[in-house]
Amino acid sequence: MNPFRTIPYPEREEVCQVCWNFDEKLLRRQAEVERQEEPDSRMWVIDAQSITVSVFKPMTKIMQAAKSGCWICWVIKESTQALAGFPEAMIEDGHGWVCIGSAPGSMMFDGKGCTLHVSLCPDMASAQAREYRYHDLELYADTNQPRLPCKAIGSITRGGSNIGYANHIPFNCEPNKTWNQLREWMEHCSREHSCIGIGAPLLPKRIVHVGTGSNGWKVTLQYPNGRGHYAALSHCWGRKQIITTTRITLSDRLNVIPWESLSKTFQDAVIIARGIGLEYLWIDSLCILQDDPDDWDVQSSLMASIYSNASVVIAATASKDGDGGCFPHRSTIQFNGCRLDGSTFSVYARRNTCHPEFESHSEPSSRLHKEMEEKWQLPLFHRAWTFQERLVARRIIHCLEGVFMWECLECTRCECCFFAEPEPPKNQGIRRYFTSHSLPKYDKVDWTEIVSDYSRKEMTFAKDKLPALSALAKTYGDRHGDAYLAGLWRKDLSISLAWWVQELLQSDTPLQFGYIAPSWSWASVKGLVQFIWKPQERHIEILDAKCFPKERSVYGEVTGGYIRIIGPTPIQMTLGRSSGHSRIIELHGYGFQASLDAEPEILQLAEGAKTYCLPYGRTFFDGIALLLVPYSNPNELPYLDSLVTSETVYRRVGFLTLPNGFPPEWKVQDREKVELFIV
Repeated sequence: MNPFRTIPYPEREEVCQVCWNFDEKLLRRQAEVERQEEPDSRMWVIDAQSITVSVFKPMTKIMQAAKSGCWICWVIKESTQALAGFPEAMIEDGHGWVCIGSAPGSMMFDGKGCTLHVSLCPDMASAQAREYRYHDLELYADTNQPRLPCKAIGSITRGGSNIGYANHIPFNCEPNKTWNQLREWMEHCSREHSCIGIGAPLLPKRIVHVGTGSNGWKVTLQYPNGRGHYAALSHCWGRKQIITTTRITLSDRLNVIPWESLSKTFQDAVIIARGIGLEYLWIDSLCILQDDPDDWDVQSSLMASIYSNASVVIAATASKDGDGGCFPHRSTIQFNGCRLDGSTFSVYARRNTCHPEFESHSEPSSRLHKEMEEKWQLPLFHRAWTFQERLVARRIIHCLEGVFMWECLECTRCECCFFAEPEPPKNQGIRRYFTSHSLPKYDKVDWTEIVSDYSRKEMTFAKDKLPALSALAKTYGDRHGDAYLAGLWRKDLSISLAWWVQELLQSDTPLQFGYIAPSWSWASVKGLVQFIWKPQERHIEILDAKCFPKERSVYGEVTGGYIRIIGPTPIQMTLGRSSGHSRIIELHGYGFQASLDAEPEILQLAEGAKTYCLPYGRTFFDGIALLLVPYSNPNELPYLDSLVTSETVYRRVGFLTLPNGFPPEWKVQDREKVELFIV
């Protein structure tokens, strides 16, 4: 891709009837005109405080305006085609829309001039266009360039520039400048913040030595047995096989790790560690024996301390596998223009950095959150294993598509200088909780919120559902002295059983299924889980609860578990047909709808099946209940007493919310109390 373009600047200034030269007054005036003509139009968005403007236009109109002489539309056309790769033929067919000045960084008329954001949106109604993802581009002038006169930018009515300024990042990643920037961030944090302790921490059991000039930059695996400063790598394994350490290859790794055997992501991480002056680098696939269950069990339980004690975590945030690497791909175009008086100016376009994911005030809903991650192409934030790595890390260097970003416990910074002032990191309170050496300074975190966020993450192996959260669970358990039960806590169990599946997850990686957790645990389902916030009244009492870990750690995989409760006699119901959604099932005789925990065929349920509604409690307005079915053969469960009968053993299959409470004829308060097991 040629990063340089020459702007065909017109000989005279005219107001473009498409972009209106992005003049504030003209935009607002035209928005009012079009709104009067078409009140329901969404082509214009002006916020209530009148500080942002967003314009939605078909890409065909932008292209027509560009051909007619509007150089701003020409720059938009050139940048979207070069950086987004959206074919011109498809645009001409009307399959593309452009949103200019919209989120994530709306064009703000604050007197200073802000960068112009352009979102290219494929037409989702077109099968051909759906193959292309959303792209967000940023148009800006270099902060080192003298302020541009309005004539060069295209405004003929304002005294200032309508395309603002940003820190220009060179097209190529220059090592010396990169190391200076990263070291400056680290030194500033060490000097001004309390994110990292004064002394060197204990090194992990095994660690990669990145080599020195004296040994020819030889990379080896070592047993350090001491203290020292090190970096840790957070990365996506991906579908491609990456280098690992096993009991068979351990001796080879201790001798040398050939450079060519390392994936590009591993190579880049080694180079970054060297560049910022660190001698050691912890990489999970190399530092844990992948074919040794005992070693894996012990080391995975230490994940929290390994990532928390690292001087910095190198996060390959934009890489979906080992081929992606860590160094940003600088996708920038420079537009060189000439004024009528012969002097020159430059405007730049680049793929926009995913700042909203790092802004402390940005808290999107779960569905929007996932769409945002996909939109910004942040594969690392999709994955279950890396979820806990970010929360326990004290300092992180994020390797993004176009820039490096810094995230510590106190602030967030970006190479592009998007954050004029240091921005508090996202999830600051939760991260402080998991990295603080003492609890009193920080409030207790809500475990159910962590679970809800974690439940939408993807994983290759379903059996990793609990192990991938074990670092957070161990820290939480150690601090509160509570018993861990397959993703839930004993002290809160009577409250946290009230979860429901908001949405089943569709993964692009095949899951290997098997037994994961008891049916009463959220970990038993593949979906986005939400919890009812502290039911005001509960009709059940937990008498006993146990889980049986597969290995030594109680925070890893489990082979079984049960809860023994006492509560109202369950109400028998008959399963009806699905109501437009395969998981929303009607219950005959009552007109209720139950939300199943999975598809009916997965739960082995058919129309007409007998189910039981166990009144659980109520919120301020609604009754809530668990949907159960009898467990077919409880005698096959070795952890249940042999005297337990099938009439008292159930498995959970769904959740009910009953508007306006339970039906009076159920007489929930007066129903006979019975003892039962849920497995």
